[in-house]
Amino acid sequence: MTSPEDSAEVTNSITGGTINGTVVQAWQATVTLAPPEPPARRFRPWHAAVAVVLAGALAFGTHFALSADHGVPGVTARYVLEQPDPPVQTVLPRTVRANELPAAASGCTGSRTWGHQQGGMDYGISRLAVTAVGGVGRTVVIDSIRAEVVGAPRAPEPGTVLACTGAGEGDWTELGIDLDSPDPAALIVGSNGVSYAPYFRGKYLYLEPPKPELVGLTVLATEHSYDYVVVVEGSVDGKRHSWRLQDDDRPFRISGVRKERANTLHSTVLGWSTSYDTDFGAGVRCNPCYEAGEDLPGTEVKGAPKPETGRPRTPPPPPPAGTAPVLVVDRRDPESVATAWAVTRSSFDPALGDLGPDDGTARAVPYLAPELAASPASARPGQTEAATGTEEVQSHGARSVITAASVYPDRPDPHPTGRLDEPVVRLTASVWGTYYGDDGWTAPLAAGAGGSLTWKLVLTRQPDGSYLISAID
Repeated sequence: MTSPEDSAEVTNSITGGTINGTVVQAWQATVTLAPPEPPARRFRPWHAAVAVVLAGALAFGTHFALSADHGVPGVTARYVLEQPDPPVQTVLPRTVRANELPAAASGCTGSRTWGHQQGGMDYGISRLAVTAVGGVGRTVVIDSIRAEVVGAPRAPEPGTVLACTGAGEGDWTELGIDLDSPDPAALIVGSNGVSYAPYFRGKYLYLEPPKPELVGLTVLATEHSYDYVVVVEGSVDGKRHSWRLQDDDRPFRISGVRKERANTLHSTVLGWSTSYDTDFGAGVRCNPCYEAGEDLPGTEVKGAPKPETGRPRTPPPPPPAGTAPVLVVDRRDPESVATAWAVTRSSFDPALGDLGPDDGTARAVPYLAPELAASPASARPGQTEAATGTEEVQSHGARSVITAASVYPDRPDPHPTGRLDEPVVRLTASVWGTYYGDDGWTAPLAAGAGGSLTWKLVLTRQPDGSYLISAID
């Protein structure tokens, strides 16, 4: 069900196992649903954890394109669907409600495998495994790996995003590629992201049969969606050779990252939490990068963005004055209802007839139980934490814009089953935002280091199965 003030189009993202709704609330206590095996090698937070038996790499659901030359060593590439790290999201080509996801979509590997089977594509970040096997008695050298875009770039894909969190160990040659770059060639990767420095600068990969060379390729796309092939170049017995790698008989695909605020679901120990934020799914860049706590040589690039800024992106402008928050509300999902209430009651705009920063509470009444809605004062906790007073906000003709919100199950654990469908559900809700004045003045929505307004909410299931907030602390 969609409330009148929440009628505009919105995107939804689903992260991890089972799901309870279509609205988003930020990650809190995000966990890996399918725990990795104990690391046999040094743990690398940025590097992929992929359980690959190298000898059977070609037989494990591999998507590949081999050179047609008989006897020439083979090079293959496939999507890494097994619990990758960095996390990889999959955007589906349609809107999918949480309760429509099958059991097969639970967990990291399950959600990515199912999403790809449904025609989805990786979102913001993609992980590929490139496997090169030399031939006996052959001298094989790889000196270039790059992406080649097929067709024209597209806008970031609409639809529902299934998000995934991974971790683990690996013994890969790690490379990165940025498809938004005019030269999408292989880049050095550190434990804190993909660098701006070329990998094949005085470096080569030598294939020593029968040992295969396994390359973990982190592909980034932020501004646009792309179809692409991976081009591997080198020499076989001193003669130049190239391999064009794709997903079976079609190019690999990846979606860019939507700039508008979006609803995103994240898995937690207690079930699903929801966030309402921007730039979800964007890859991380580093300059310089580091490994094992130390700067990685050759990764500092003059003129490239520094780590604290990452990729320069234009933030989405504030919505036009008089625009109510854009939210799709699933009334049967308590986290969805709590998100809608927290965002709506914290959105102040004189163009909507608001006289004070707390007047959004009136628009949030549809999410309150009748007994609470009849007592306006009880629905206003949190205003004492405001960073600025009513008079200052009014003097600048300011309005508030909520940039992020999170909702997650309250603790101690009130949901021993890990589900959010009990008759009474207790949640913690937080919002972050900014006041924008007509004269250019800005101020944070809330004071304190965290910069958020936070509430403890009690939601009660109604006879029709929907949830309403029955208490606010």
